[in-house]
Amino acid sequence: MRKKIWMISVIAVIGFTGCSKAEIERNPVAIADAASLEDNIGTEVSKDGLADEEITKAPEAIETDKEAKAETKEEEAGNSGTAEKPIPVTIEIEGMKETVYGLWHAGDGYKIMYDVDRFEYSKKDGSDTFVAENPDPAIYPYVYLSINRLENKSTSDYVKELSDTLSKSGLKSETTTDASIGKYKGTIITARAGSEWNSIIRNYYIIENGTAVYILEAQYFLDAAEGYGARIHAMLNTFEMK
Repeated sequence: MRKKIWMISVIAVIGFTGCSKAEIERNPVAIADAASLEDNIGTEVSKDGLADEEITKAPEAIETDKEAKAETKEEEAGNSGTAEKPIPVTIEIEGMKETVYGLWHAGDGYKIMYDVDRFEYSKKDGSDTFVAENPDPAIYPYVYLSINRLENKSTSDYVKELSDTLSKSGLKSETTTDASIGKYKGTIITARAGSEWNSIIRNYYIIENGTAVYILEAQYFLDAAEGYGARIHAMLNTFEMK
């Protein structure tokens, strides 16, 4: 009798365990406090260049994303002073050819093309600025190109003022005259903040236009010189005065 009771108990325990396991497999327990790898290291990129997040999406979801990005580009085109849509442009970055979407921006007496996927246009205090997204401003200096037009100012006057300002700020600078800036000749002042990987490099491109001068101020950092430095240089090559 005791043997039968013992066997029935064992069978009942096994049956309960099996049901519990099946229930857990059907409804896995989620640990709310567990940190995901994406939070720690960001989204992985596959060999095909697509993020894991995009790979797991249904084809229709990816197409929707593409349409949304296209609509955003068209909206930026309308806000930038030109009705033109972004166009594919081939540039060379670190020896490799790359196709980007370029959009013409019409400014104060000039126009310039910029990469709408990597730079965002804004206007403040009369300055047109194209800023790259900064993942962490506490670590990375901002990357940007800013354009100003100064009336009744000569290149020599501005160079002297800027050189004095940079010197007082403790930045080492060097001046190159009769330099090529896209299709124009002008003056370039280069200022460097140091030799660390994130040390700021700031270039001032000065181009005369009658009684006015255009100041194109570009900033990036040492480790981004071959990447964003080259992208900004490609933008400068499209600069045209009206």
